[in-house]
Amino acid sequence: MSGPSKYTPKSPFARWLERRLPILSFMHDSFVAYPTPKNLNYMWTFGAILSFMLIAQIVTGVVLAMHYTPETSMASTRSNTSCEM
Repeated sequence: MSGPSKYTPKSPFARWLERRLPILSFMHDSFVAYPTPKNLNYMWTFGAILSFMLIAQIVTGVVLAMHYTPETSMASTRSNTSCEM
């Protein structure tokens, strides 16, 4: 944020801590008074998380499909090789 923080602690200990280490105003400015758009809600957040998970599953599925061996003898040697690493 631009400009000084508008956070003022109420307890004497919090004021003392704020003078020496301005972590409380940093937390307030970062998480409480952070400007966000009005149309941002939890559904957008869950949608972003779900799309990330879908992309991760697609990428790992492609990698696993490239390394898949349909023969049992080769599959056991490949799993033994990966366990030895």
